[in-house]
Amino acid sequence: MRIENIKFGYDKKKNVLDGVSCAFRKGKVTSIIGPNGCGKSTLLGLCTRLYKPFSGAVFLDGRDIAEYGGKEFAKKAASVYQLNEVFSSDITVRALVSYGRTPHKKMFEPLNDRDEKIIDYAIEKTGLKEFENRRAAALSGGERQRVFLATALAQEPEILFLDEPTSFLDIYYQLEIMEIVRAVNREKGVTVVMVLHDINQAVKYGDDILVMKDGRVAASGEAKTTVTSALIKDVFGVDAELVSKENGETLFAASL
Repeated sequence: MRIENIKFGYDKKKNVLDGVSCAFRKGKVTSIIGPNGCGKSTLLGLCTRLYKPFSGAVFLDGRDIAEYGGKEFAKKAASVYQLNEVFSSDITVRALVSYGRTPHKKMFEPLNDRDEKIIDYAIEKTGLKEFENRRAAALSGGERQRVFLATALAQEPEILFLDEPTSFLDIYYQLEIMEIVRAVNREKGVTVVMVLHDINQAVKYGDDILVMKDGRVAASGEAKTTVTSALIKDVFGVDAELVSKENGETLFAASL
């Protein structure tokens, strides 16, 4: 996916995004980070066709995403948000996940054996097998987020967009979601673009990183080499010390 000189705002008086250009490498995980209000989620909304840019364009496989039909685009891209749509209180986990097959089916066309196998994969990959016949509304927040992720996986997307998928979750569920996302990327080659608040998670799980500030791209490149203490100071206004762990991983310890 390629973004070219996107400008967009929620009213005509001020641009939230002001000339953003970037690209997401096929088959890689890209983390998007930046301060609150810098335009991270807005950029994701433009990539998923929630919004239309004032100017510029988003291209997927060399084609402006505005030219895709609804189902055609849904076969290419799937999204999971931090706050997801309300669903029927009676719907089961498996029934909800099966909605992910909708872009691939004609109206009233029943699910076939291949559809069921894809649903099985999505449920098993997200650790929901024991919950598949339970009401989705009765699950915990972390479990529900896995259901929405499974529904997105059932779409068989080429590119998966995640908007702060670990917000409001405790650390166990945060890491669980991140591990699932990385496994799907590695096993299926799905391109992943995710907005995150946690810099250390963004670096650990991202191959690439896009750093935003004031509606513009502040930096981009490979995650482990692009994010530095100086960059964090410039973008977030905090001091960050780079700490090396015994297993070779590095993390940033921030302070005011």
